[in-house]
Amino acid sequence: MISLKDIVMLGTLAGMGIPGGIYVHDIKRDVIQLSEAFIGDQMLHNQKEIWIYQDRVKKNPKDEESQDRLRTLEYEKKLLEYKQQKLKGG
Repeated sequence: MISLKDIVMLGTLAGMGIPGGIYVHDIKRDVIQLSEAFIGDQMLHNQKEIWIYQDRVKKNPKDEESQDRLRTLEYEKKLLEYKQQKLKGG
């Protein structure tokens, strides 16, 4: 078992020998990867809903509520694509 004084000493040695930039870079990379995965999941869910509402509008073109929801979903899809581009650096 590691004693308290050893933990303090190891922390001091780690602080002196390893630049903090490495950890910050790793954290940023992890956050970007998680964000990309989250946006990907949202895009998949969004696309499934778009298909549902496209079918509803196709079956009943006069259904204004479904048309409005479809327009909203398509707008959200564009926003998600924009966010994904920003994460990739584009």
